[in-house]
Amino acid sequence: MKAFNEVQTSEQTRCRETITEYLKLIFGFALKRCKSIHDAEDLSQEITIRAFRALLIKDDVADMGKFIWTVAHNTLSNYYRDTAKSMIGVSIDEVAELIADPDSELDTDDNTETIHRLQTEIAYLSKLQRRIVKCFFIYKKKSSK
Repeated sequence: MKAFNEVQTSEQTRCRETITEYLKLIFGFALKRCKSIHDAEDLSQEITIRAFRALLIKDDVADMGKFIWTVAHNTLSNYYRDTAKSMIGVSIDEVAELIADPDSELDTDDNTETIHRLQTEIAYLSKLQRRIVKCFFIYKKKSSK
């Protein structure tokens, strides 16, 4: 029994060292792909847990880097899928008038919340996409008058 515990401990130590070696890179990977630091931390944790568990089971990992990044990409896919299921979208048509008409009444809680959610979503767009959205509404506003 003692030999089994020593083997298990040495295996866990090996896995821990391997994961520790990749922690900074995994966090960077997650940070580039998540909307917030909190989400990146959660994703990094999930990647390291999955990789650690898999390493405890597998003895024959030929390329450790390839293995870690495969786990990371698979976990990222799950993260995107889970995030998409939980997202509540804001229809651009619902708020088009609010964006196009800055003098409209924005005092209601529904409008304020909708505008805040829209601004948050627009912030996640790339610079080019943000410019396109802004130009669309500016052009639409000018052409409607």
